[in-house]
Amino acid sequence: MSSWLDSIPRRVVLMLAVVLAVAFTSVPAAAQTDVIRGKVTGFDGNPLVGVQVTATSIPGNVTRPATTNTSGSYQLAFPGGSGDYIMSFSMVGY
Repeated sequence: MSSWLDSIPRRVVLMLAVVLAVAFTSVPAAAQTDVIRGKVTGFDGNPLVGVQVTATSIPGNVTRPATTNTSGSYQLAFPGGSGDYIMSFSMVGY
């Protein structure tokens, strides 16, 4: 005998479980750290090295800089962050 769960793809069930786990996890606001990470690539899809990345929090006007590494990746952390940021990217030639 098959149940109604057998008709739902496993990835949908897994995704729902993750969403519910995150929704019911409480983290105090003061302990929250916003982490912004990404990868910068050129028009050809290759990573761009040495891109100056800047994030500025909107309500607090706190700015954090980073530079992309050899894989084009960057990471910025805002302890007690607000969740709203303005991002800028700059590199000679772009």
